[in-house]
Amino acid sequence: METGEYVKSIKSIKLVAVTAMSLFGLLTIIMTILFIVEKTSKEEKIYVSTDIGSFMVKRGELNQRQSWEVKNHIKSTIENLFENDIYTYRGNMESALNMMDNNMGIRIKDMMNKSGLYDLLKKENAYTKILFDSVVIKEMVQPYQAKVYFKQTVMWRGLNQVIPYGVLITVSEDSRSEKNPYGLLVNRFDLIKYEPGIDSGVMRNQTDSLKGNR
Repeated sequence: METGEYVKSIKSIKLVAVTAMSLFGLLTIIMTILFIVEKTSKEEKIYVSTDIGSFMVKRGELNQRQSWEVKNHIKSTIENLFENDIYTYRGNMESALNMMDNNMGIRIKDMMNKSGLYDLLKKENAYTKILFDSVVIKEMVQPYQAKVYFKQTVMWRGLNQVIPYGVLITVSEDSRSEKNPYGLLVNRFDLIKYEPGIDSGVMRNQTDSLKGNR
């Protein structure tokens, strides 16, 4: 009699255990489905700045990086480095450093300090503008590689001096933040030869056509 009750108790315990495991498995499946649905419905938001305002877009399938993101990150970095005046120089430099990895940032900061640009901006109340000729992404595989060609115009005392730059840049993925909205980091910034067929380096005594855009 006692043996029969023991066997019966064992069977009851097994039934409870199987039921509990089944419910746990079902709950796990439900939670997984809910997580996937929630993640899909709340894809990472990306904001694109244009001349007519900012717009929200969504990452494409498989969360793939788009080439325009890399281009915009590169252009923003270069604009912060090469387009400034005495009032914006330090703030722009800080913004540029937030878009580079630490080693690259140290190199760029040292290069800019040695260039004497800040002293010119301060002493002559000069300012600079840049014009991009091309930004070409080699291929969308990390690290992303790009060749950038642009001209920097330095203006002071009614003089304009145009300086062409060619730059080989590589960019890698990083986390997004307020200071780095595209979530990318420049980790290579090498100057390359660029001769666009203009009178580069020649100073012209003429009215600054860009002065009104400062």
